Amino acid sequence: MEEKINNFFSGAENIIKDLTEKKKKYLESLKSLPYKSETFPIAELKQLQHINLFLNFAMERFENEIKVLEMDFGKNGQKDPDSFTKAKNDTEQRVLSDLMITLDPLDVWSHKFSTESQGTGENLTETPNDSVYYMTSFGASLRLKMTNKIVNKGEGIKKVIQPIMEKIFFEKPGEEISETPKLGYFVREYTTQDFLDKLAVESTDSDYQSSVRKYERGGKIEIPKLDNIKIDHEGSPVNRIYF
Repeated sequence: MEEKINNFFSGAENIIKDLTEKKKKYLESLKSLPYKSETFPIAELKQLQHINLFLNFAMERFENEIKVLEMDFGKNGQKDPDSFTKAKNDTEQRVLSDLMITLDPLDVWSHKFSTESQGTGENLTETPNDSVYYMTSFGASLRLKMTNKIVNKGEGIKKVIQPIMEKIFFEKPGEEISETPKLGYFVREYTTQDFLDKLAVESTDSDYQSSVRKYERGGKIEIPKLDNIKIDHEGSPVNRIYF
């Protein structure tokens, strides 16, 4: 038994060592490649800062309305759990609807699309649980993760509204990376702490130079997850493009 355990840990150690070595070689190969990164103009950055504030306001509004409901139904709806849950669902849906009504006409967005809830990319379908995305021409993105709605026993609007991400792109096995949404392509999103910090302030006086790098190898784009990436998200395939 002891020998089997030792062999297991030895094998796991070799796998980790091999993966580490492969990553090291890949990062070394990037050093000789040309790369670009987005420069967010000050006008777009300011709009995203305002949107970030508005998202925080929407979450605060929801929390305040839940507190009002608790005055009738008791803390966490203990007086009437079923009615409280329904009232929370209705409140959440109203806040989300108002949110999208405000977001839709903003000229900062270049695309709005949705992705399948746990989709595979085969036989694309649409459901109320599909995530809804907004993205700008410079690649920033906002995701509304509808599967986290209270009605789905999720964690509510704070988990529906995801952080604004710095760079979104789309990939599909056997195809080149796309920087605009395409049906059946899977979403990838990256953001750095520097970008999150920029959005957290209320104003700015300069353009923002992203440190998310797009490399070119053999005429194809590669966007690796480098050490500066704070959050990354591998999403489901695009199933509808609104605009």
